[in-house]
Amino acid sequence: MSDSRISFVPLIIGFVFFVSTLFPGISFAGSIAVIDVTESSVTAADTSTYTFKFTPSSTINSGNWGDGAYFQFDFDNDFTVSSATLGSISPGVTGMAINNRNDSTAKIMMYSSNGSAVITGGVTYTVVINNVQNPASPGPIDAHTVRTFNGNGQVDIGSIAGEDIVAGASNPPAVSSQIPDKSNLEESEGVTQYVANLNNHFIDLDGDTLHFTASSSDSSTVGVSLSGANNRTLSLQAKKFGSADITVTATSADGFVDDTFNVSTIGALGMNSVSSSSNTAGQTTTLTFSLTLETASSDSNGDGAYIYFDLPSQYGVTDGSTTVTVSSPSVAGSTHVSEGLSNVWFIASASTIPAGTYTVTISHVTNPGSAGSYGNANVDTRNGGGTTYDKGSIALPTIGASNAPTVTSPISDQTDVQERDGVQQIVADLNNHFDDADGDTLTFTASSSDPLTVGVTTSGTNGRILSIEAKKYGSATITVTATSSDGAVDDEFDVDAIGELVINSISSSSDVASQTTDLTVNFTLETTVTDSGGDGAYLYFNYPSQYGIDGSTAISVTSPSVPGTTHQSAGASDVWFIASASTIPAGTYTAVISNVTNPSSGGSYGNLELDTRDGGSTIFDISSSALPSIAAGSVPTVSSPIPDETGLREFSGTQETVSDLNNHFTDGNGDTLNFTVHSVGDSSIVTAALSGANNRTLSLTALKSGTTTVTIRADDSIHGTVDDTFTVSTIGLLQNASVTPDTMLAGTTGSFDVSLTNESAIPMIGFIHVDFPNAFDVSGVGLSNFSGGGASAAVFSKDEANAVVNITITSGSVPAGTPVSFALYNIVTPSTTGNPGQYYLWTTDGTDTLDERFVNGDTFSQSYTVTYEGNGSTGGTVPTDSNTYGLGDTVTVLGNSGNLVRTDYKFNGWNAAADGSGTAYAAGTSFSMGSENVTLYAQWLDDFPWMLFIPAFVRPQQP
Repeated sequence: MSDSRISFVPLIIGFVFFVSTLFPGISFAGSIAVIDVTESSVTAADTSTYTFKFTPSSTINSGNWGDGAYFQFDFDNDFTVSSATLGSISPGVTGMAINNRNDSTAKIMMYSSNGSAVITGGVTYTVVINNVQNPASPGPIDAHTVRTFNGNGQVDIGSIAGEDIVAGASNPPAVSSQIPDKSNLEESEGVTQYVANLNNHFIDLDGDTLHFTASSSDSSTVGVSLSGANNRTLSLQAKKFGSADITVTATSADGFVDDTFNVSTIGALGMNSVSSSSNTAGQTTTLTFSLTLETASSDSNGDGAYIYFDLPSQYGVTDGSTTVTVSSPSVAGSTHVSEGLSNVWFIASASTIPAGTYTVTISHVTNPGSAGSYGNANVDTRNGGGTTYDKGSIALPTIGASNAPTVTSPISDQTDVQERDGVQQIVADLNNHFDDADGDTLTFTASSSDPLTVGVTTSGTNGRILSIEAKKYGSATITVTATSSDGAVDDEFDVDAIGELVINSISSSSDVASQTTDLTVNFTLETTVTDSGGDGAYLYFNYPSQYGIDGSTAISVTSPSVPGTTHQSAGASDVWFIASASTIPAGTYTAVISNVTNPSSGGSYGNLELDTRDGGSTIFDISSSALPSIAAGSVPTVSSPIPDETGLREFSGTQETVSDLNNHFTDGNGDTLNFTVHSVGDSSIVTAALSGANNRTLSLTALKSGTTTVTIRADDSIHGTVDDTFTVSTIGLLQNASVTPDTMLAGTTGSFDVSLTNESAIPMIGFIHVDFPNAFDVSGVGLSNFSGGGASAAVFSKDEANAVVNITITSGSVPAGTPVSFALYNIVTPSTTGNPGQYYLWTTDGTDTLDERFVNGDTFSQSYTVTYEGNGSTGGTVPTDSNTYGLGDTVTVLGNSGNLVRTDYKFNGWNAAADGSGTAYAAGTSFSMGSENVTLYAQWLDDFPWMLFIPAFVRPQQP
């Protein structure tokens, strides 16, 4: 920016003050400090970029007003802003964009309605505005003004002087030499430099530096790129068949100029592969190409759609013999040949050959006359009018010299070829064992030295498949001959054959799984079995592995009888017979194999294989036949599940729960079942034991309170086992349980001390139950002195009819093994004497019974009372003895606690008789209670002197 610029800030501030005074409805909050403005050009009529740097004094928050934050830039009126664009704002304001341009006033308004938009006071903003056109004439510029607004109006304003507009040269560039069109640009060439220096085709009269850009009318067909200083180097790239116009633009400060030229292209033909049916010099071959057409070959003028092959001149093509075939997919058409040029082409019957991948064969092509590499086959697609669509090239196979066939991999000798297998293919393609270096086709024949023992045949194309057939025991030599146009070669191999015996029948004494059986086999030997090494003549029986052979298995041969011995291989289910004589003549025999164990489950298990052999490795005849199917043996089943056992009591000891487990299990084969305790879920709760024949009787013993499972297994010892699981819940046994009354008298109210030790923990809201004999009265029962693991308890309820007291744990719990004691009071003993029965104690967790115990009951005796009589008293009260006494209890005589009096008498103790004739008792003395209630009578003494003279009579003493 020029130093001569004048800041208009004071003028604007004064103007704002004037306007706000004159028009009080308009409010200006502050000023903008415009720091700088720069221009990319100050030349008249130039398009320039203006960069403003300014600092507003006020913050505008779009969200506070709800209707936006604004920037406005006022240029001098001679500027044109209709094409102006926003380059950048730093720092950014969310959503800010140009929303109004006014050429008449040269104003640009920017606006954001985003609620997050903020113009921050005190922050310096840099705003770049592109494409502003300078005034058409040179001259001074008054000022550029920056404003900020919110939805209610202008907030801040500031100005800065503009740079003077100057006159300048205004000659745009011109084309000095048109760029020529480019024909047949090939895709296979890739990126190709076309013009090294575009300055050779453009000129700027003002001497301005030119900058170049370029574009393609169809970039998918022709690509264009620029490089070098000011992009002066032009390169082209064909991407497919077609054409495109390339426009090059030269630009200076005064304008630009275009030059357009055309490019036509040839696409790339995909040359996927080529193979030859013969690579031998001078031979006729078929060339097979895999081609991918990028572009459809179209007949544009009635001359046809072509695939054109240009072979090296050393290859021969013949009109009338050489044929081109297009397949995969098939395309109908005709072949045309140019013999002298080694060219051959295919013209489609249809007007187009669509883009895609094809297999093309050229038959009856003559290879070059000598070995060597002859270069590439060039292929293109075209129409008859000369238009080439796609082109490609691929190297042809190397040509070799002429040679006779050779053996590359000798055919292996064949051992143990079995007559029963019939004709067997042993070589699928003899070409894998022979070779012709020239690639000539080989034809195969074969012969046998003994066709009665081993036959041989060839089949398939040119006899390339080799098969042999054993016809009896013996051996033969097979000769295979491979023949080509250049000669023949032989390969020999030996075949050892095994004859076939005939198994006429097989029967079994038992076809049930796991049972022992005797197998009878009737068979016919084709060949006499001969002991050639002194090891014996064998009949060898091989069972499937599921059959069992052991030391008891034996073989006997009859009809006719052949003496011999039996030998076993238990692990392999093999058993064999060794004849006592050195031979077993050819003929029909019956063999019985005894004590063989059938498979353990039903089904078909395949064949019994029988062969004849000597003690060495020679096998004469062999055959196999299906064994009888095995019927399934049944495993035991649960016929009636063992019922769950509930409330098994520990105090009852061992209890027989199932007398005969055979009532709960069954075996379909009638096999005897043996029983075991397979498992006990928790052996600390219960034990299970079996006894009796085959362990058929089940007994259980509860060890403590709990619930667990017991699994009983039934085993038939042949086919398998079955399990039955049932649940056992137990009631444990309270330890150290006692109930102690404080009275043994019938019909009296007393307290009972209860103690016990529980095996299982009693939780809070669990219970301790005390069941008295029904003769007790528990209606007024109370609980005291409870002790047990820190828990607290209370009487929860009482069953008066059955004399049961239910005590609940109100807080805490009683751990297992913890002694518990408490007293129950206000219990009335039975009204009759004797022992009314046992006490029953049990604990629960609120639902299930945990532990229990019966405690021996007490014997209660008759109770007696002591009653005091006044015996003529005239005042006071007799004492009351509220106690009851049993026979022999000590009674303490009460005193005259009620101050009994009798007029003219004084109290003199107690007597068992009213008249004093019984036993006298002084206060505080004691006696033993007898067998009846006792009444004690007050005794009185006359309160007069011992000698009293009465004039008229003597007054007798009152009783």
